[in-house]
Amino acid sequence: MMLTDEQEMIRDSVREFMDEEIAPDLPEADRKPLSKDDAISYMQTMAEIDIGPYAEESFDDPLTSTIVSEEVSRVWPSLQVTMGMSLPVTMFEIFSERTRDAYAEEYENDRLVGCFAITEPDGGSDTKVPGTTAVKDGDEYVINGEKTWVSNAPIADIALVVAWFLVVVSFLVLRYREPEMDRPYKVPGGSVVGIVAFVLTAIFISLYLPGGQSALLWPYEWLIVLGWCVLGVVLYVFSGDEPVETSEEVVNRVNTFNDD
Repeated sequence: MMLTDEQEMIRDSVREFMDEEIAPDLPEADRKPLSKDDAISYMQTMAEIDIGPYAEESFDDPLTSTIVSEEVSRVWPSLQVTMGMSLPVTMFEIFSERTRDAYAEEYENDRLVGCFAITEPDGGSDTKVPGTTAVKDGDEYVINGEKTWVSNAPIADIALVVAWFLVVVSFLVLRYREPEMDRPYKVPGGSVVGIVAFVLTAIFISLYLPGGQSALLWPYEWLIVLGWCVLGVVLYVFSGDEPVETSEEVVNRVNTFNDD
């Protein structure tokens, strides 16, 4: 792939910076987990060349961002992971007022560390079907679920927890289609809770739409989204209108398995 003159300049600058400022600390710095102070110090150093969560500016071009990530990873892959997992720090302005007030000092002084709580024991990092839910309860959200392999978790101040939209949709559809289905766990409030969760997650998704503070880039990121949507429609069409098993058949099959 041919790089532009600007991209080559950025690549060379990052490579030189990594070799001069970061490489001398290796491999000693990578022999044990980074402490919070060390992680902050390295991210502050990377911000000097506008890389990482503390950078004043960011690279809007995905290719340029990839080039930068490659150059950082060439010298120290762990540092690239630490910075990548702290991406929620860049979303500080859309946090709740309570969260912004609690971490305002750390944010202003570039000492806020973030992490992503995505991976689950039973589903891996499949963000389209997480088992974790987030339901508003008064002024707070009640998060139910289990996360694992959360990079930066021991040193993070904030976490972006993925409790996704389609889980709520599935909840509402199942209650509509199978109102008499025996449920081992019943959500207080029933469909009302599902509708509230639907609205709240829809607002969250709207942040990624054009004009939102975290809007996806055109055409690269939008083409990926549209491609998956088209594939989903195609698979749905070919799956047929009737389910392979009814909910009653599934329950009976599970009970038979448990009896055995």
